[in-house]
Amino acid sequence: MGTIQVPIAVLAGAAFLAAPGGDQAGYLIGRKAGPAVFNRPGSRLLRGEYADKAHTFFLKYGRRSVVLARFVPIVRTVLPVTAGVGKMSYRAFLAYNAVGALLWGVSVSLGFWLGRYDRIGANIHMIFVGIVLASFVPVGVDCSKPAAETQPVVGPKTAPRSASLTGSGLQ
Repeated sequence: MGTIQVPIAVLAGAAFLAAPGGDQAGYLIGRKAGPAVFNRPGSRLLRGEYADKAHTFFLKYGRRSVVLARFVPIVRTVLPVTAGVGKMSYRAFLAYNAVGALLWGVSVSLGFWLGRYDRIGANIHMIFVGIVLASFVPVGVDCSKPAAETQPVVGPKTAPRSASLTGSGLQ
């Protein structure tokens, strides 16, 4: 097996630039195609109520979830589309996606540097498993709260389904 000789700074920069690209595409697909897909009558899998739930989720957890999703493989793929369907503000999505991409790029670079130490390099896979598991801690903490504490605040940012699927952005 060969290696590619690329300076780590170039690799980190490329990771930071490339990482949000797919997420932007996913967000835009969800934003443009979401209303048509979720408003189809008789759909068993993609119902309008799920778009409502996505809207409510992104009101409460949107920014934090965009950053943390970068570190959880399956979630990293699904969340951008769901953010588009849930009408999360594009500006907020873009900003927090960039923050997540920066943190992810730094962590990948950090893994490169730490991998030079034999003890860490031999156990790097366990360290990454620990990081992925740690990213679930906020979800676990929130799930342990009583239901009354975890309900979203109903106020000017909350919009009914008809408004949420026709252009109301989340702030």
